[in-house]
Amino acid sequence: MSVSAPFAPSASSAQFPGGVNLPASQVQFLEKNFAEWLGIAGLGSRIASLEADGLALLHWLHDRVFVNQQSIDAIRNELLASNGGLRVIAISSGKGGVGKTTCSVNLAYSLAANGHRVLLVDADLGLGNVHVFAGVNPTVTIQDFLENRVAIQDALTPVEERLWLLCGGSGVAGLADLQPSHIHRLLRHLRALKHSLDYLIVDTGAGLSPQVLGFLLQAQDIVIVTTPNIAATLDAYGLVKTIHERGMSGTVRLLVNQCKDEAEAHAVADKIQQCATHFLGERPELLGYLTRDEAVEECNQQRHPLVRRLPDSPNALSLRNMGARLVNKNTRPRIDGGLTFSPAAHSLQPA
Repeated sequence: MSVSAPFAPSASSAQFPGGVNLPASQVQFLEKNFAEWLGIAGLGSRIASLEADGLALLHWLHDRVFVNQQSIDAIRNELLASNGGLRVIAISSGKGGVGKTTCSVNLAYSLAANGHRVLLVDADLGLGNVHVFAGVNPTVTIQDFLENRVAIQDALTPVEERLWLLCGGSGVAGLADLQPSHIHRLLRHLRALKHSLDYLIVDTGAGLSPQVLGFLLQAQDIVIVTTPNIAATLDAYGLVKTIHERGMSGTVRLLVNQCKDEAEAHAVADKIQQCATHFLGERPELLGYLTRDEAVEECNQQRHPLVRRLPDSPNALSLRNMGARLVNKNTRPRIDGGLTFSPAAHSLQPA
């Protein structure tokens, strides 16, 4: 089976045994440092369960690390380059009920409005409600893809020009406890859309479940949403700590929601930053904040994103500013080619 670069093993990969006959200590090292690409935690004796492309990637990594002796950072940069420019932004939280999904939906709308091609993924598996806040009524969900009823591109719901949604299942218990191999398969197929999209915004579940961590591992940017509530603040730091301990490569940023004013937002962020600096040697930056505003909840109840219904409101302007900060200044919007919006067909069509 041929595998496209950079996943294809180089010619020197023949220097180590084929199949799965790799030293256990080396496999564990590769798993620890490249878990987001291998997609399965705790390979060990289950390494044989990797699909063909996963085995090819494992050999390619082995060749780069133990034969060519390249640095971990250099290999990670090469793997990220293979995304074809697709940037993964994960929106997460340590505690539920902090407004994470509201932020995800509005950030996705903001990026799309600026000319970027965006796929919003509802990764709160089993209890997905992104479609509610986005104001769409999906006919297909992530469950249809995972059960092999549709291809990944046919599982996407068009929202507006340059914005699509992969809806999560709602009230589907089986989705809430997916095996790592299923999540890996989903992520592989999403990465295959790299030439047709600019940003993948992943609205994860709250907390530290294996599913949440699996999606965070894939992200170049991780936005942690919290509030002035003491439990939410503590849980946000707990998520920062877990990301650090797992060696995740994504840049962590804080978004303080439901605060009274800018001073309170900075006070909340400062608590998390001080703990992270003291105990972890890292200081996550403050991406931005949203103040308490009944208009936000009213828009959610009416199924209209705030940035669309009240674009000149302070919180809408703040969300657009946060979206702009997440965008690489050197990346120009790509609004031609790839996949096109087809409202009549409700599907993505080749351009």
